[in-house]
Amino acid sequence: MIFIAEWEGELAVIDFKTSSKPKKEQWIDNYFMQSSAYAQMFEELTEITVNKIVIAVALENLGTQVFIKRPADYIQQFIDLRKTYDIINTDSRD
Repeated sequence: MIFIAEWEGELAVIDFKTSSKPKKEQWIDNYFMQSSAYAQMFEELTEITVNKIVIAVALENLGTQVFIKRPADYIQQFIDLRKTYDIINTDSRD
């Protein structure tokens, strides 16, 4: 579930996830990229900048993990991934 709301006094894309085991930060780049894309889309629609990404992972019987990042650190990675997707799938659209 994704929200755009204040987190610690700053507007953020907040994505709530669930997991049966803890996540390592290096495993969840895709979460950061997705949330960065949401931040970019929100800004394009509203002209309001979102400078924080919060990924909150609820763990079964283990509490919660919270990862906080900046969209600027992941948006180019998302754009590059999207371009690669378009290149790979060009033949299937023709």
